[in-house]
Amino acid sequence: MRYAICALVPFTCIALASPVGAATIIGEGAFAAGEAITLADRIALGPGRYRFDLQLSGPADSVGGEITKRTNTVDYCDREGDGTLAYCGSDDTVTAPLLEQLSPTLYRAVIGVAAPYSVTYPDGSRSDYSDSCCTYDVGFAGAGAGRYTFSVSAVPEPATWAIAVVGFGLAGAAMRRRGRRSQTDRPLLRPVAARRRGLPVLHRPG
Repeated sequence: MRYAICALVPFTCIALASPVGAATIIGEGAFAAGEAITLADRIALGPGRYRFDLQLSGPADSVGGEITKRTNTVDYCDREGDGTLAYCGSDDTVTAPLLEQLSPTLYRAVIGVAAPYSVTYPDGSRSDYSDSCCTYDVGFAGAGAGRYTFSVSAVPEPATWAIAVVGFGLAGAAMRRRGRRSQTDRPLLRPVAARRRGLPVLHRPG
């Protein structure tokens, strides 16, 4: 059903696959020339890919910051050799992409958040993974007075765009078939009417 919707209305599919629709404003305001601004807090995001954008009204003297995600790993193993799994350790892994400059006034960091999943190993042990996202720590100093906006928005997955392209192709093919059908289904002139108009009499094949 979802693929049928995508074939008919491709952009609807993009919207459905996006965990967050429009950009969510995390912080915005004005700054004076040379004033240092720091934005640091936590925002809860579900599974998906996200981009954090810092948009300034004018160039900055300095900009820096990172978005942090923690991946918690819980391990279960068969300590007694009887096939029963028990907790045997855990660990946290940090992923922290930095803000990258895309233009004189736009800085961006992209991060992915995975749904919880498990991996079972040949010896029967298992590791459970879960992401916790995100914390941010961003700072800048404007070269002159201006305004800033710091926001987060969803990045559609590549598969979503592929489905949209296929949807456009199916819609185009359907329109072409409909056009050909309308031409072949036109009724032929009856012999009497054709003769009255001085036109050749057409006969359907077969």
